[in-house]
Amino acid sequence: MNRWIKRIVWTVVAVAVVAGGAFVIHKKKVAIEHLPPPPASPYPVLTATVRTGSVSEEIRTVALVQSDRSAQIAAQVSGVILDCRVREGDSVKKGMVLARIDPRTLDDAIEAARARLAAAEEELRRVEAVFARDKALFEGNAISRQTFELSRAQLESARSARISAQQALDTAKTLRTYANVVSPFDGRVTARFVDPGDLASPGKVLFTIEAPGTVRLISKLSQDRLARLKPGDEAVFIDSGRTERAKITRIYPALDPTHLGVVETLLDRSPFGLPAGATVAVTYITEPVEGLLVPFTAILQGINETLVILVQDGQAKPVPVQVVRRGTKEVAVQGDIASGDVVVTGPPSELMWLAASRPKVVANATSQR
Repeated sequence: MNRWIKRIVWTVVAVAVVAGGAFVIHKKKVAIEHLPPPPASPYPVLTATVRTGSVSEEIRTVALVQSDRSAQIAAQVSGVILDCRVREGDSVKKGMVLARIDPRTLDDAIEAARARLAAAEEELRRVEAVFARDKALFEGNAISRQTFELSRAQLESARSARISAQQALDTAKTLRTYANVVSPFDGRVTARFVDPGDLASPGKVLFTIEAPGTVRLISKLSQDRLARLKPGDEAVFIDSGRTERAKITRIYPALDPTHLGVVETLLDRSPFGLPAGATVAVTYITEPVEGLLVPFTAILQGINETLVILVQDGQAKPVPVQVVRRGTKEVAVQGDIASGDVVVTGPPSELMWLAASRPKVVANATSQR
């Protein structure tokens, strides 16, 4: 009996101890839950100081080398090409024969025109004699005025026929000269498109010739990049570590069918001795723009706005800005910031998080910029 009483007593004591412990633990949990949260540690960031200065944008692309004076030499008459006297790379002089077209058909046309001219001249002489006779008869009242006027009209018609025949002969002779295809200026043959035995026809290109000297360097740019350039801006051509500086000569006023615009630079000679048709790397440098400068890595480009993360009273504060000019390392901006302000620099993902959460921040002294 005593043994059962002891068991009951110990059970009651154990339950009381457990209940008391649970109560104490509950009170401690409640107390902990009502404790204020510990202050968050400031987030370390890299920073830069906004400064006033100027920045130029560098637009990198390629330029095509073209001769400033070139010509596509086309046939002006039809016929079989008898011989071609030049090939690619040959130097030519103005008036030099490049190719010959079979002239027999043209020679026949000249002979036919001569025969028509001779017949027209013979007819004119006959009509002139008739008119002289009719004039004498009219003055002697031997024929009517109507007959005399008819004789005069026949004379004018014969004269016109003679002029037309002479013009036809002159045209035939001119066409005959086109059987010899000649160079229009001193230069170099850059392309030959025919061989002896090929058939030439009016408008068919036979050769391309380019004059030495001045060259054009042509770049095509999108509309927004083109708008940032103007004639006189600097162009730096680069090839295998060598550079040559020049100024943009002109910007074409219209875009091509692909909506690209043309930037043209004229040089007295081809850069680095490059041949026509070659391409060369070029950097166009825009006119410097004054403004507030921040590092390129301080810009957060959004869909609807552009931001920088300002450090103000130890806290991240996103501030909208407008980009005025993008340089290689710095960007000129306008907005509610001032020279001397401190902005955060970093990858876009970090800037996005700072803009959304606006935490307390501290500049990383070991990496401060």
